[in-house]
Amino acid sequence: MARRVPGLASGSVQTFVPDVDGNRSDPNPVQIDYRVPTEAERRAFFSGRTRFAVDAKGAPVSGNGKVDVEVEETEQWQHRAVRLCVLAVRNYTDNADRPILTGADLATHGESEIVFPTANEILATRSGLSDDQKKSSAPRSGSSARETPPSDGTAPSAVPLGSTRSADAA
Repeated sequence: MARRVPGLASGSVQTFVPDVDGNRSDPNPVQIDYRVPTEAERRAFFSGRTRFAVDAKGAPVSGNGKVDVEVEETEQWQHRAVRLCVLAVRNYTDNADRPILTGADLATHGESEIVFPTANEILATRSGLSDDQKKSSAPRSGSSARETPPSDGTAPSAVPLGSTRSADAA
């Protein structure tokens, strides 16, 4: 069998309802329609800028033998994803009661609590999991608060032989 790129078909349209401040239970929730990006678009979201500070001879400008590197922030790829892939926004207004209707509107005027999960959802479409499949996944492995008792503040290996621990001193 030939290899197949996983996930939802690029170009298909999906609807995302952010799970923030009771939005999903609201009778008129914020809804965001987005286009599933191509693999090239996904790579472009993360393409950073690198700037090397060198003089005309190629020597570092600072003269200290180091090269200065500038990399784009996470927020910038998220805004690129939202601007490029969000097709429509419903039931959302900015703080001046102007409707937020497009990806550009959302990236510019939307709350971080809506913008960032939307960008993450756009990238998560590669997994191709439906909301029901995401909810039905197995619990995380490892310890949890119920399984791990709280610490008394002293690691057992740090207690000298023959001394009493703070819990035994009472």
